[in-house]
Amino acid sequence: TTSNVPTTIAASFNTGADTNATLTLRQLDNGPDVGTYTIHVNAQASSGQSNQISISITVTPRALTLGGTFTVQNKVYDRTTAATINSNNLVIVDGDILTGDDVSFTPTLLFANANVGNAKTVSVWSGSTLSGAQAGNYTLNVTHAPTSTANITAKPLTITAPTFSKTYDGNTTATASGTPSLSGVETGDTVTITGSPTFTYAQKDVGNSITVTPSRSEEHTSELQSH
Repeated sequence: TTSNVPTTIAASFNTGADTNATLTLRQLDNGPDVGTYTIHVNAQASSGQSNQISISITVTPRALTLGGTFTVQNKVYDRTTAATINSNNLVIVDGDILTGDDVSFTPTLLFANANVGNAKTVSVWSGSTLSGAQAGNYTLNVTHAPTSTANITAKPLTITAPTFSKTYDGNTTATASGTPSLSGVETGDTVTITGSPTFTYAQKDVGNSITVTPSRSEEHTSELQSH
């Protein structure tokens, strides 16, 4: 869009009889990309007298708005809101890309938050940008862009059990050495194991790699930062 362009141009001359003048566009600094430019106009009167007029104009970005649809891949919890597009049927519905301009758009998608859930809203990020040689001449409005939904499922964790070993004492009671630990917890999240189970060997006799069974399953608690 071009602004500040006058509808009329006036030129003053010393000769009062000069009522008409020929206007000639002499120079447009740079252009025609987005920015502010100066047009130099030469005014030539019938008497031969000339005058130069300078006009400042502003070229603003051409606005584009998204429509259409897209789908998103489900994902396992990773503590981020990043979403991956599955099918992309987004289109430009308001404004258009001028013929010959190199402008393209790859959307950046975000879940509403990073927490586990089903049918979570996924939106086009307001910071999504256009690319291409003429991308700077356009602006993208995603305020009313289409949304989609996808699931974030819980991330499985691996528990490392404590160790067990004892001298034969005629019973199957087992005593844990150390505490169980979790692997796979996302950096920044706090997940702990709680509970005080009793452990039992599968046999009371001497042996190696004897199965040990807890009286009940360990539990875990978590303190997750809201994202």
